Amino acid sequence: MSVKYIDTKIDEIINTECLISEILNNESFNSLNNLKKEPKNKIELISINKDYNLNEKEFFEITDTGKRGIHKNTGIYQEKLYGNYKKAVEERDIGYLKDVLKKAVVFKDNVEEVRNLMKNKNFMKRWHKDVGRISPLKILKNTGRMKQINIIKRLTIR
Repeated sequence: MSVKYIDTKIDEIINTECLISEILNNESFNSLNNLKKEPKNKIELISINKDYNLNEKEFFEITDTGKRGIHKNTGIYQEKLYGNYKKAVEERDIGYLKDVLKKAVVFKDNVEEVRNLMKNKNFMKRWHKDVGRISPLKILKNTGRMKQINIIKRLTIR
């Protein structure tokens, strides 16, 4: 990996970072393609290649689903992943399928992190005080987002 220097102002970097964060919070990554077409700044995006190969059984474990459909404890975000997976397989769209699998792997990593956080007594004490009795894992399964969890994490774990 080579390091490239960026000739730009800090506010342009922050604006670009906010734009990328907004794009990544959406369901698809199509908007990232437009960033290359706008040569306003001399910013080059660096992508990290990971191996996102999953077999069907692993995907079903991550999403708490199966070939027959959705299970009882499946969250809303997991249902969306499963629906997108079924649609990608039906349409035989490899790019779409890769995007779904990438999101599933990220979700799996987030689930592991939340489970570890739930073992921390200080985190859970603060969580119950600020959020209530709903489990952080349930919030993650329903929204797919770590924002609220990360806020409590920053407040308790230093």
